[in-house]
Amino acid sequence: MSSVRTGGSWFVISLALLGLVALLWVAVAEAFGGSMDSAWQALKDGKHAARPQELLLPELTLSIDQGHIVADGRLPAGAEASRLLANLTEQRHERSLIYRVTTGDDVVSPRWLAGVNSAVASLPLSGDDSLMLALGNESIELSGTLGSASARQRWQRAANAWTDNPGTVVSHIQVIPRDSWTLTGTRQDAALVLTGAKSPVEPSLSQDGGVVRDERATGRVGLAPLTEAELTQALSLFSAEAPVGSVINLDASGNVVVSLSNASPQTMTELESSLRRALKGKRIRVDAKAGEPAPTLRPGESEQLAVNFGYNSAQISPDSFASLDVLVRRLQARPDVRLLIEGHTDTSGNPEANLYLSRLRAEAVRDYLVGAGIDDTRLRVVGYGDTRPVADNSTAGGRHRNRRIEIREFSS
Repeated sequence: MSSVRTGGSWFVISLALLGLVALLWVAVAEAFGGSMDSAWQALKDGKHAARPQELLLPELTLSIDQGHIVADGRLPAGAEASRLLANLTEQRHERSLIYRVTTGDDVVSPRWLAGVNSAVASLPLSGDDSLMLALGNESIELSGTLGSASARQRWQRAANAWTDNPGTVVSHIQVIPRDSWTLTGTRQDAALVLTGAKSPVEPSLSQDGGVVRDERATGRVGLAPLTEAELTQALSLFSAEAPVGSVINLDASGNVVVSLSNASPQTMTELESSLRRALKGKRIRVDAKAGEPAPTLRPGESEQLAVNFGYNSAQISPDSFASLDVLVRRLQARPDVRLLIEGHTDTSGNPEANLYLSRLRAEAVRDYLVGAGIDDTRLRVVGYGDTRPVADNSTAGGRHRNRRIEIREFSS
């Protein structure tokens, strides 16, 4: 009897040991991607080879806007990387392509690469759109501005399909409908006449002794970039301080442009200061109305132009045309003046790309002046990139001041 019990005990112990060995083997195999061969080879070699997804994670950053397509990162060598370059080249249109993607055989193909290729080739992206894609196996981030909510939804759906975990996709895409909203106020005698299109946010104007004539289109459009209080204050300040014949224009990008008629430099400065206090963080410009006498250039001094560009772009914003037209008149009044046009950027992004962009922006201003009839032999351009800041690049306000175009006279 004793020998039988002893034999049974050993049998149970043997089964338990076999079970433990099996569990251990399954766990080891699982650690090597489910491959028994890989597990056995690793145990034989005495090495613990990393799972494929634990190799160097490829990362890619794409920036697409009006003027540029910039690609940075590292991808596996092969057809998908070549296809990405081909797709970006196809999307260039009038943009410049800066492609800084390196390839290597030691890089594992990311899950999202094929999807990104398909998206770049097929999803809507107009010339006015701005899109940034930061891609990695741990997270996917989208940011920028698109012209429609449907375009944003399509990009969001596409990004969700690039990963097994949609929670890793973060989207900061904003929708700014192009030319969907504008409000213009004109001082006519004792009345402030409003034209443009109505939006869900409306000013609440109650002028003392004044008249407001609302001649805007009745169809409601996209949301204004200003709050009701900001709209009301902007129009009230304009109506109170601007001379008859002056015009204020507010657009869907948040620009506020005022053209004053027969206004002194003091009036222009005071109104601009009042608007900046009321509309903090907005882009505001106050100029003399087209056709008014233009001030002379300031010899020997640097002067900053009120010129805006699209994000990461050398395309001049339409709200800058009035300011450039004033400069044209100044140059026409002084045919002896030769002008150096300087482009400057902030420190965001790659220094080489900033240098290139600053030169392109200066050239865009020169081309506008030449197109208006100014002899190109009177104009020179230079791009300084981010090398000559006038403010602290660590703040949003400082970066905004550093992104600028300056002009100065030169004699030779």
